[in-house]
Amino acid sequence: MRTKSENEMYEPVRRELMNKLSPSGKVHLEVSADGKISETVKERLDDVCLHIINFERLKPDIIGFLRTETRTGRGVGTYHEDVIVAEVKNEQIGITDIIQTKAYAEVFGAQHAFLVSSEPIPEEIKRFVKMKPGLLYVVGYGEIKLAQFDIEVESFVERSWYRESPFEEVEEAEEEELEVKKPIKTWEAKLAWADPSVRSLVDALSKRLENEFTTIVHEPLSYWYAYYIDGERVRSKRFLVVMARKKRIRCRIRVDPTSFKDDQKRTNEVRGWFYAGLSGVERGFNVTSQSEIEGVLPLIRQSLDFVKRESL
Repeated sequence: MRTKSENEMYEPVRRELMNKLSPSGKVHLEVSADGKISETVKERLDDVCLHIINFERLKPDIIGFLRTETRTGRGVGTYHEDVIVAEVKNEQIGITDIIQTKAYAEVFGAQHAFLVSSEPIPEEIKRFVKMKPGLLYVVGYGEIKLAQFDIEVESFVERSWYRESPFEEVEEAEEEELEVKKPIKTWEAKLAWADPSVRSLVDALSKRLENEFTTIVHEPLSYWYAYYIDGERVRSKRFLVVMARKKRIRCRIRVDPTSFKDDQKRTNEVRGWFYAGLSGVERGFNVTSQSEIEGVLPLIRQSLDFVKRESL
């Protein structure tokens, strides 16, 4: 089997990062290892960054930005854009690779920085970072995220994220889901992997919601399923996201923490991924059978009502 070159890794890594980041907002990523950076990205960079690009000839392998809606109210959204940089290595990473990624993150003012390798993260690196925790820290950002990328199936090795995955759905994934040999990248593939009862459960939930809330629309969102208060399919109008598990579904809602009621204690507050940066809090709950739909409907209604109020 032919070994892929580092150049051949750039596009698959870019594509997978796009897929991972897309639920949080509008993502633009491009391969910049060839020395070319589009005007779209340059518009988001300051004068110092442009100087570095034009005169120092320093560019990360992948660069771009994530545009996130942080607040809505009275029909107006507030947005901010985070710069993203990523370095890709078709070999085992070392300390110099971390330092290089850190330098790019600091020079370009990146809020998201990734160091991706085709090889597992060495145990020596993990232990060194524990002794020198500041090595991964970038001022104004947080930690550089390290991960292994499977070049054959063109997907991240989900258990490889160090120190932790920045994507919460990985943390919630079931054991058998993480061990799937061929990565699941679409909603239909996720349903095909799950027990047939899960498809029936999602269909029943969608029909019940359509009957209760006549203006809603719903459609796949990568390998999840999203529901919106009306035909404008934007993140600020998303009130429910469904994640298919092997024999159940996991739901995420956005609610007002000051008035939310959950008398049966079905939900738990989560770190937040599908509504990160928006008002309210993100909560999750499981549904294992169609008989539970009526019981969770009041939870979903509170999310829909809150999102409607915030969108006025």
